[in-house]
Amino acid sequence: MTDIVIDHFNTLRDENKKINNFDVFIFFVVPIIFGVIINLLHIRFDKDFYNTSITFFGIFIALLLNIQVAIFGIFTRKWSKNSDENIIVEYKFEIRNKLINEVDCNISYLVFICIISLVYFILVYSILTQTKMSNRILYSDISAFIYSHFLLNLLMVTKRSHALFSEEYKND
Repeated sequence: MTDIVIDHFNTLRDENKKINNFDVFIFFVVPIIFGVIINLLHIRFDKDFYNTSITFFGIFIALLLNIQVAIFGIFTRKWSKNSDENIIVEYKFEIRNKLINEVDCNISYLVFICIISLVYFILVYSILTQTKMSNRILYSDISAFIYSHFLLNLLMVTKRSHALFSEEYKND
């Protein structure tokens, strides 16, 4: 699992192979800020929220794994090479494979986050149904972080998948 997290962080690097601080801010600090705002506003989620979250993350695990299969199909697709365009094709092939690798790393990370989230929401739901806890602020903070972190990363995957698939459509 450590490899998945490390590979995901490596996709947050710029052209100079340095960690992009803006990306780290967007994907990690913004969700923390969102959790803090939930805390300051004293927002508490009820048991139904956690029950729905179990379903939400369970469904996304299956969807994301299906996307990985589709991307693998693109990766294994053969490109025809014309000798006149050999350099251009090689360059596009290299960019395509880099993008496929990044999308795969990001999707693997999202599946990992979904699994961790699923376990978290099952535990919280179990705790809330077994006890009469009125103080749910901590659970709400963490939940807000999880959802915002997940959704921001999902937007990144969507953006990269769009770039990947739109290139594939151009090549056909």
